[in-house]
Amino acid sequence: MSIVLYSYAHLPLLIGLAATSAGVRLLIERAGADELGAGASTALLGGVALFLLSLVATRSVTASGRRRLGMSLKLGAGAIIVALLLAQSALSPLVLAAALALVLAALVVVERTLFPSATAT
Repeated sequence: MSIVLYSYAHLPLLIGLAATSAGVRLLIERAGADELGAGASTALLGGVALFLLSLVATRSVTASGRRRLGMSLKLGAGAIIVALLLAQSALSPLVLAAALALVLAALVVVERTLFPSATAT
């Protein structure tokens, strides 16, 4: 059963990556605009949030041991990204991209600090 869940968890993970890719392309095209727009912001930020949620789901099925903190960090980053999505109309595309990059970089730094081994939780 866990192998089936593991396999199906990769579908939204890949959809999130594809949406993020489309969002990045739209971000590049609209970098000088006043706002990115709801569709492009949903693709960019929603894609990353879906990726993180899928990663949490996949790890909950496959990982054992101390995984709760790592999953909580990813869920927290996802919540911040959803908040950015809700505020997207008030932010320029570059500020939105910088905020997203900051959230993801902070997630990586915190995870690497808390879990210095090669396999993150």
